[in-house]
Amino acid sequence: MVIPIGKALKALRLKRGLIQAKLARGIIDRSSLSKIESGRHDVSRATLELLADRLGHTAEYVLLYAISNAEFDVFELRDEMDNHTSNMDHAILKKLITKAESMPGFKEPLHRQFLLCKKAYTLLDNDPYQASLLLQEAITITIPGFNERLIKTFLLARNDIEIINSMATLHNKNNNTDRAIELLRLLSDNIRSRTVDPYEKARSLTLTLYNLSVCLGKQERYKDGLVVCNEGISEGQAARCYGLLPKLLYNKGYCLFKLGHPTMAEECIIDAYYTLRAYGLFNDAENIKNNTFRNFNISINS
Repeated sequence: MVIPIGKALKALRLKRGLIQAKLARGIIDRSSLSKIESGRHDVSRATLELLADRLGHTAEYVLLYAISNAEFDVFELRDEMDNHTSNMDHAILKKLITKAESMPGFKEPLHRQFLLCKKAYTLLDNDPYQASLLLQEAITITIPGFNERLIKTFLLARNDIEIINSMATLHNKNNNTDRAIELLRLLSDNIRSRTVDPYEKARSLTLTLYNLSVCLGKQERYKDGLVVCNEGISEGQAARCYGLLPKLLYNKGYCLFKLGHPTMAEECIIDAYYTLRAYGLFNDAENIKNNTFRNFNISINS
């Protein structure tokens, strides 16, 4: 059974705690929204886009929910797990993983891959070996016969790129930094040559270049790190993909400081700090402030 778009809209509206009149105001009348939600009235693309915007989503996101009842529940739980991953709520995330493991929908290969990645995330610090096994199992679901050295030959989707980045992070944590750098360089070459959409390219490339800059910093290769940070910042700004911009700015500042340019370093780090505050990420901003004073003896005024 497929969920009509109207039912998906209703579910997302209720999730936000909105009444029909408030969501519909100025777009359509409340009775029309009621008919759309009950499947008695079609919705135009323009109307769907505006309603989705008010719900904090895109029209494509709403269409994603117009699927089978079982998958609807799976995607809702996936969203919840993503939110707690972003907030680093490991305790809650583990409970959600346990819940997901009891749902038949998560036995489907692609949902199982998602679940394996979340389980690996919770183990990155405490059990890196088990996390590595989980990531290896996850990547072979979409890339059978995966081999790190053959990354340039694979057609990679966003989920593959995120898994490979996690694998590189684990290599770095395990002091296999040379291996991590090689993996990330191969991955960045793949993204540059194969990704067409500018935003998706920037999203994947900034993640990869950020992780690469971390690894280069660990090896005190600050000139190489600076080049990588500059490329990541440029790609993100060009495509208006700003998610990792503060972290790249901070790493750029770190490299500049180590290369003997404290004034330029301070400018980058302050930019990173205030960008995080503008995003409402006050804890991350405070971490940068504390790290900056501890590592560079530079004080940032809030």
